[in-house]
Amino acid sequence: MRPQTGRAAGSRPPLPGVIAAALAAVTLTLAGCDGDQPTNDPTATAEASAPRVVVGAGPTNQTETVAYAWSKALEDAGMTVEVREIEGGRAGYLKAVEDGEIDVFPDYSGDLYLELRGNQPQGAGTVEAQEPTQSPSSTTVPSDEANGSDENIVDTLADMLGSGQEGVTDGDVESGVDEQLPETVQILDAAPAENKRVLATTAATAARLEVTSIDDLAEHCGDLTFGAIKGEDQASVTAAAVADTYECTPGEVREFDSQADVVQALLEGQIDVAGVLSATPAIEDNSLEVLEDNQEALVPERVLPVASADLSDQAVSEINGISGQLDTEALVLLTRMTTSSTPYTPEEAADYWYGTVRP
Repeated sequence: MRPQTGRAAGSRPPLPGVIAAALAAVTLTLAGCDGDQPTNDPTATAEASAPRVVVGAGPTNQTETVAYAWSKALEDAGMTVEVREIEGGRAGYLKAVEDGEIDVFPDYSGDLYLELRGNQPQGAGTVEAQEPTQSPSSTTVPSDEANGSDENIVDTLADMLGSGQEGVTDGDVESGVDEQLPETVQILDAAPAENKRVLATTAATAARLEVTSIDDLAEHCGDLTFGAIKGEDQASVTAAAVADTYECTPGEVREFDSQADVVQALLEGQIDVAGVLSATPAIEDNSLEVLEDNQEALVPERVLPVASADLSDQAVSEINGISGQLDTEALVLLTRMTTSSTPYTPEEAADYWYGTVRP
C-alpha cells in the first residue's frame, strides 16, 4: 500500500485552487483522447507482426519434449510459437498438419512410415510403454511356427521399400515417408537422434554366451526367452522380425505392459533377451549390452520433423538447425529428465537442454 500523504484533517484548498486543479485534469484527459497523437505499445506491435508457428507435440512424451526444444529456437528467432497437443495419435497429427491446424510436429521415421502404410505396431514409444506397472507380469506369445504365420514387419517393410533381406536404412525409410506424404506436407532434416528398437541382454549373459551381435546370438536363440512390450511381438524386436534375417527363433517370447517391466524381467532373469528402445536410460543405468544389428534388420527410427509445405523458410532453417544438434545422447538425457522419480515437464527439460546448445 502506498503511504498516505496530504493535508491535515479538516483542511481544504482555497476554491480557486480546486477549480484550477479540475481544469488541469480535464485538459490532460482531453489530450489523452486526442486521435492525432495515439500512444503506441511497441511490444504489442512487435507481437502482432511476428510470424506465428503452431508446433504439434507429436505422438509420444519424447516428441513433446522435442517440440518444446524447437519452440525455444523459433521464439529466439522472433516468432510467436504455440505447442499444441492433438488427439488421435500419429494419424491425428498427420491430419492436423495436412489440414493446417498445426505447422510442424516431430515423429519417428520408421513408425511414421508404418503408419502411412497401415502397419503401425502398437505400444512402442508411448508414455505408458515407458512406465512400470504395479506388479509386472508377462504373457507368452505363440511362435510363428505355432500359429502358422510367416509374415513379419521387417519382411513387410523391406518389401514395401523394395529392399532385400539385408533390411532397410535410414535413407530408405525417409525416402519412403516422403513418397507417401501428400504434396501439402514435407519432411525436414532428420535429427541424428535415434530411438529404434534394439535387442539387449545383461553383461553377464553376453559374456556367458560370448555374443556381441544378433548374428552371434542366432545359434543360441532356441534356448532363450525373449521379452518385449505388449503389441511388439510382431514388430522389429522379437522372433518374427529377426527369424528370416538371422535365422533366430527364440524358444519363447513374453510380453510385458511397459518397457520398465521388460528391463526388470531381464535383470531378474525371467527373460534372456529384451526388446527395448535405444534411447531409454535403462540401458546405461543397468550396463545392458545392446546387440549389434549387423544386417540392419531392425527398423530405423530417427527423429523426423513433419511440416506443412507452406512453412516459412526461416522456420524450416531454425528447426533444421536445432534438430541437427539433437543426438541420441541428448534424447537419453531428455527422457531421463521427464521419466525420473521427480520428473521435469517436457517444457522444462527442453528449456534446460536448449540452454546448453543455444547459438
